[in-house]
Amino acid sequence: MARMGYGCESGVMDSSEQPGIDVPSVSRLPLVAMGALVVFAVLLAIALGLRGPKELPAGTPEAAAQDYLEAVLEGEDDALLDLLAANRVPACRNEFGRTGGYTMSGVGFELDNVEITGDTARVELTQRSSSSGDPFEGSRRSGEQFVELIRENGEWKVDGASWPWRLQNCLGTTS
Repeated sequence: MARMGYGCESGVMDSSEQPGIDVPSVSRLPLVAMGALVVFAVLLAIALGLRGPKELPAGTPEAAAQDYLEAVLEGEDDALLDLLAANRVPACRNEFGRTGGYTMSGVGFELDNVEITGDTARVELTQRSSSSGDPFEGSRRSGEQFVELIRENGEWKVDGASWPWRLQNCLGTTS
């Protein structure tokens, strides 16, 4: 069977002989694929780096403990007072006036365990810290902590905590 060519000497035209069509050579395809992979990896790293704390179910002791820890780390004393049990607010308000609010960096927490007994709960945590200022980069374990909560008017409120030290005078610890 004879092959018909379209204006070429060999009778069969390859892509290099077609006028006006630029087909990348095979040697460039791995470079293009690698470039696309690098762009994807960079975008993924950015997305993972920008994500915030894990979203915990609202109305749970875990979420209340997370809100407490975030308020402490960000130095938001007014928000912190809203998270405390009613019996702790006056003493902590006085303590905040004495010590002043401040932010903390290089500190993070992992949720280890939650024990709920009726209207009380205890959230156990592992504290992590880093000299780099980023608790997720080169972080090291630095201690076991806890937050104790009570349910007031259907909401979990902080009644005691082992961290931070600046709140020990007003929150105290029971364990």
